[in-house]
Amino acid sequence: MAFSKKCSICGKEFESESRNTKYCSDKCSKRGAKKAYRSRKMKRINAVRRGDDKEIENLITAAYKLSRDVAKMFLYKGCSGVAVPGHICDGELQVHHLDHDVFNMHPSNLVWLCEKAHNEIHAGEEDCSIFNEMKAFVTIRKQAEIRARNNKKQLERNNTIDNTNNT
Repeated sequence: MAFSKKCSICGKEFESESRNTKYCSDKCSKRGAKKAYRSRKMKRINAVRRGDDKEIENLITAAYKLSRDVAKMFLYKGCSGVAVPGHICDGELQVHHLDHDVFNMHPSNLVWLCEKAHNEIHAGEEDCSIFNEMKAFVTIRKQAEIRARNNKKQLERNNTIDNTNNT
């Protein structure tokens, strides 16, 4: 059975064997995928700018997963909890960021620690809530980027106005 469809990208009429087909060609399909990717990316960026907890949590989770992959590729997998006096390994291995910035995934900033050593390191900190710390970091970072971008736009506008007034 053939279905009469309209391409979501170019608007061209076409027939398809599948009920779920959205695009008339491979070219339109690739353009649609690119458009959907940009849309998801902007949705995530705008949610982070608004301070949406769920999106920030997803961003931090993705950063942790990526840092774990980097550590798997570049580091010897074993607990390096020697910084904790009298340490005896216990629990699964976790990736620890030496500078506490989950977005810094350079191998020199990452070490493998067992769960016990990782907890002991973070227990010595005043605020153990990594999520709240990272939420504040991401929000401040994004707000600073937005302010810088707005200041740049304002300077460009002022320069344009000055140039028109001088001529």
